[in-house]
Amino acid sequence: MSAPGDDGGATAAPDLAHLAELRAKIAARAVATALAGLVPLPIIDDLASEAARRSMLRMIAKARGIATTPGAIANLAVEVDAPTWRRLATGAAVGSMLWRSLRKAVLVLTVLREADEAARTFQIGTLFDHYCARMHPGGELDAVSARLLREVMTASMESVRREALKKTFRRGMLLALRTSARVPIKLVSSFVRAVTGRGKGEAAVDAAVEAAEREGFVAKAARAITDEITSSGSAFLGELVDAFGSRWKLHQALAKK
Repeated sequence: MSAPGDDGGATAAPDLAHLAELRAKIAARAVATALAGLVPLPIIDDLASEAARRSMLRMIAKARGIATTPGAIANLAVEVDAPTWRRLATGAAVGSMLWRSLRKAVLVLTVLREADEAARTFQIGTLFDHYCARMHPGGELDAVSARLLREVMTASMESVRREALKKTFRRGMLLALRTSARVPIKLVSSFVRAVTGRGKGEAAVDAAVEAAEREGFVAKAARAITDEITSSGSAFLGELVDAFGSRWKLHQALAKK
């Protein structure tokens, strides 16, 4: 795919129509995953975010009729370079202030930080959706194949320009913040209950994420994000899907040698 503004690209833009079906759900769950990162407890925030990300991936696999093992979902969801050091340094402090006062400046800074995380989760969900819809060879997706798939997804995400998508998520989440005037604290708390204590388990996490989809803040943010992606012609998604497809085909070819 040629770069934006380049009239002479030799490669046709990929057909992304199949990605429209789940785009709104993936966007909503990406935002919900970012909200899980607002938990003011180091380590628990990462666990909550990963649990919400797993729920998104289970939803995609189920919608596409792809059987997966628990290990496959775990390998797709894990962030091997998760910014734990950053969360330890800033997450607890910001979360503590957020819980005490909900000051507007702190809310804005926190939402901007988590919007970047949401954009990354959206890319993971979009590439997994594309893989399930167009590239999966059939059969159950196991942990080993999923680990390789995630490595190719991550490399593809790192190879394209992501700033436009980050800005889209920042605008969408800030719009939701302005119109909601607050982040959904009760919803964030539900993620804590889902990954600790009596609420532990996939069913509890799925329930919390599904509730997030219906919650005002998440719904408003996801709608704004989806509308902007659709109106922009999905140029970034085309570049992302192209990068992923090329890398995956190369790996498959090398594997056959």
